Amino acid sequence: MTFQPPEGYVDPTDEQQVTAVLASVLRALGVPGLGDLIGRIPGSRVEAARPGGLFRAAVPASVWLDAEHQLVLTDPAVLAHVVGGVVLARDPLPPGRLPGALAPLLVTTVLDQGSQPEAAVVLTAARESSERWQP
Repeated sequence: MTFQPPEGYVDPTDEQQVTAVLASVLRALGVPGLGDLIGRIPGSRVEAARPGGLFRAAVPASVWLDAEHQLVLTDPAVLAHVVGGVVLARDPLPPGRLPGALAPLLVTTVLDQGSQPEAAVVLTAARESSERWQP
């Protein structure tokens, strides 16, 4: 059975539509807002920032898109490829590249989780809200 979103909803399996929503949210809310949106997609998880202390470095907030891809919410945002707790690659993503780099990972996560209906609702709400926030 294939998922067909209702008319007017964002198709969470269409990379172009997902990229457009991510770009719109990024323009309206910046990287923290984008991290919040991604954290609402089923299959992702959010790690809160941890302040530093004596002999302990501060850790910025991050969102895990799947088991191996972590978006670190810094300026610029960093996409880390992590396997077995070891960071294999870090890719700093300027705002112009961020939506295009994240969309394929989100689509894969949604398909792997089978959460197309939930993701369609989240992405559609984000699209409509970010359109209202645009200057």
